[in-house]
Amino acid sequence: MTENLKQRFWKNKKQQTKAFLAFMFICFFASTKLAFASPLDIEVPKEAVEDGGVFETTIHAPCSIEIISMRFQDRDIEFFRDLKAETKSGGDKPCLFRGLIGIDYGTNPGKISLQLRYKLGKKESEENIPIEIKSGNYIAEKLSVPPRTVRPNEKDKKQIEKDHLLISKAYASRSYEKFWNPPVVMPVDGIITSGYGTSRVYNGVKSNVHLGADFRAPTGTPILVPVRGKVVLAHKLFLTGNTVILDHGYGLFSIYAHMSKMKVKVGKMVKKGQLIGLSGMTGRANGPHLHWGISLHGAKIDPLKLVKVLNAEK
Repeated sequence: MTENLKQRFWKNKKQQTKAFLAFMFICFFASTKLAFASPLDIEVPKEAVEDGGVFETTIHAPCSIEIISMRFQDRDIEFFRDLKAETKSGGDKPCLFRGLIGIDYGTNPGKISLQLRYKLGKKESEENIPIEIKSGNYIAEKLSVPPRTVRPNEKDKKQIEKDHLLISKAYASRSYEKFWNPPVVMPVDGIITSGYGTSRVYNGVKSNVHLGADFRAPTGTPILVPVRGKVVLAHKLFLTGNTVILDHGYGLFSIYAHMSKMKVKVGKMVKKGQLIGLSGMTGRANGPHLHWGISLHGAKIDPLKLVKVLNAEK
């Protein structure tokens, strides 16, 4: 064999060896990917979600799955199986789980992991799904209100502390049942005078951020239940006046403040569209209106963004 033929032979041999190794690597990678592929089909928003916003997570999984926990921003997320939407066939066919997740006001832009732990058979697994957060770019406003509500005396401070305990107790009374059913009925038919996330200055004193939506509503305007729920608070509070809190199940609560009259009692179930009270200006208010707020697993989110998500439910 001439020297040129030898060189060509060994060159072809090396190329064949490289091609074979590359083929084996691809096969190994593919088999590894298949071996470790998630048995779950998890849907989260593809686009960034604003701080103060809300999104829904849906999980299609074998019905034999045991979801141990779901956490986001160091909070336990309560989820539920959607029996109406999933396939009716039993066995190990895909089942559908849903969870509403709120994002705290002021959350820095970037990615935060939604942590999911589950068990299939005897194997326990964990998945971390990145959620992109963006800034809501909220504004500021100045308001004039009764001076005592800005600089409360010692007696008022004690009352405010008691009110906080009442509110905390109401939010702690969780119902593990989905009461809501879209579409959402707006509590009042009025324009928004102060939106969610507004930084407030009362009588020249900088205060907390407004974590709700204020609707213009002349005194006596009927306030309606947006979605079915259970009354967990109906009480006159120092700052928010006549206040009602509804539990809608699985960590979702709504609050209605500054009412002139309350028309519901604690412990009662209320239907969508039912009257819960009349608008007013009790508590810290500079005019008759309705303050509508939402708490989702402890995160105070924008009510209008929740309405958008709930009305888009499949």
